Amino acid sequence: MIHLYCFAKRIVSVVALVVLVLSGWPQLGHTQPAGIDPQAEKLLRRMSDYLASRQQFTLKAESTLEAVLTSGQKLQYDSPATLSVSRPNKLHAHRKGDLANQEFFYDGKTLTLYNPRENLYATTAAPATLDETLDFASRPPPSCCTRTPLIKC
Repeated sequence: MIHLYCFAKRIVSVVALVVLVLSGWPQLGHTQPAGIDPQAEKLLRRMSDYLASRQQFTLKAESTLEAVLTSGQKLQYDSPATLSVSRPNKLHAHRKGDLANQEFFYDGKTLTLYNPRENLYATTAAPATLDETLDFASRPPPSCCTRTPLIKC
């Protein structure tokens, strides 16, 4: 059970991206801290509105983690990710890079996390729509468990 939540914790970056895209970033209307370019906010709003209006879309992202050793040497770990959404109830996210190789599947009935590197998967019954499933995955686990939810909000 501990491995399930450790694996789920590692997929948070991909799932967080899903949450941001599917929610249409409703928090952008709140007061922004000083220094945020209004044009950048406008472009982000346009992009999120466009994706929120699509029934199907695929996106690709690249993230890089840089670690600085005590010697000063810098190491970079790349993690490309792909996300395919078909509303109202299909999702596939895949991240395979230097530190992670994991997939997230949702088919309208079940939610599955798969990590081939560690030969580990977890599956559970899920709500009927993608939005409900993302809400479901962001809830804390039952009180018998002390780990974090699948998605941190």
